[in-house]
Amino acid sequence: AAEKTVQVVYEQMLRPTDKQHEPWLERVLSQLEAAYDALEPLVAAAHGWFGGARLLQPDVTTAVAWRFTQFMAADFAPLARIDPARYPALAAHSARAEALPAFVETPLD
Repeated sequence: AAEKTVQVVYEQMLRPTDKQHEPWLERVLSQLEAAYDALEPLVAAAHGWFGGARLLQPDVTTAVAWRFTQFMAADFAPLARIDPARYPALAAHSARAEALPAFVETPLD
């Protein structure tokens, strides 16, 4: 999911407007949605962290990817379709991770 968010940002930030390819952007956004669609039930089923009571790398990666997408959605309208209301488990997972000291000490913005 994180790399798909980066692709959207690069397409809109770095590529000249007249060179942007809407079908490609739509494909990337569909892939991004598919990634979050696949992650949502996995996160919901974890009932905590993926490792139970123990935070693991997949928890960190998932939380960082989600937060990055939401952060970038403020500046890149196509990303706004990744709505937290559609992915409540991912949003809650990310918020829980972001409350941890390691996340608080290294803010995104």
